Amino acid sequence: MSKEVAEWPLAPKNETSEKAAIACMLTEADPLSVNLTESHFFYPDHQLVYRAIKKLSNSKQPVSIITVRALLESNGELENAGGDPSRFFEYGGGGNATLAYYFDHLEQARSNRMVFMHIREKLEDLAKLKIDAGDLVAELLKLVYNNE
Repeated sequence: MSKEVAEWPLAPKNETSEKAAIACMLTEADPLSVNLTESHFFYPDHQLVYRAIKKLSNSKQPVSIITVRALLESNGELENAGGDPSRFFEYGGGGNATLAYYFDHLEQARSNRMVFMHIREKLEDLAKLKIDAGDLVAELLKLVYNNE
């Protein structure tokens, strides 16, 4: 796992992974030690739950399913947050294994973005050179399979 995960700009858009990360936060003594930010969560309901966890943790209040639910209810956000926070445990969430799964997913998403950015750069370079389609496909296959 890379420590630079917190710096990645895009959430991976994987609901199971996000639920696992929130489940971990709900079971950790220091839920913000995971070093995630709201931008790591793509789904708006997960962002609401993250904000509630962060607010409770920053105000030195206990973070649990009960306290997160109470805060969301008092703010009128429980329905928008998808209901009871216990739903984050339906995938066996919590613990280091699920958090590792989330970080692995983030790393894979980052790797995929880097490959696609590289392919785009190659396409732009090849388009400027007016290379025929066959050569373009050959270049892309080399890039994808690292045979350059």
